[in-house]
Amino acid sequence: MTKNDTATAGLPLFEMNRTVTDEDVQAILLKAKEMRTAAVADMLKMAFQPLKNAFRARRTARSLSGLSDAVLADIGIEREQIPSISKALAKGAFAQPTAEVTVIQPAVTKIDDRQPELPLAA
Repeated sequence: MTKNDTATAGLPLFEMNRTVTDEDVQAILLKAKEMRTAAVADMLKMAFQPLKNAFRARRTARSLSGLSDAVLADIGIEREQIPSISKALAKGAFAQPTAEVTVIQPAVTKIDDRQPELPLAA
């Protein structure tokens, strides 16, 4: 058995008793065209991703720079952090620090259900 025979063994198109039709060839060519188109699209996407990230980072930095110091403090950002935060957001790698929140609730007093409710004074 040759290397070519082992690569095509078990594939219905290459079985010994099968004749290859024009429809089979056209289906293979169509699938190859679809795969080539997807590969070129992925290559272009990867090629333009850094440019897309740079534009997104610049737009985010411009938006954050337009905010007042009070608003930036409210959202937990200092002005010096804007460039690094905008780059991380553009790449999708920004993880906002989390804080632990403690909820304080008043103690619940148990109401004695055996005592009838008194009517309100008029």
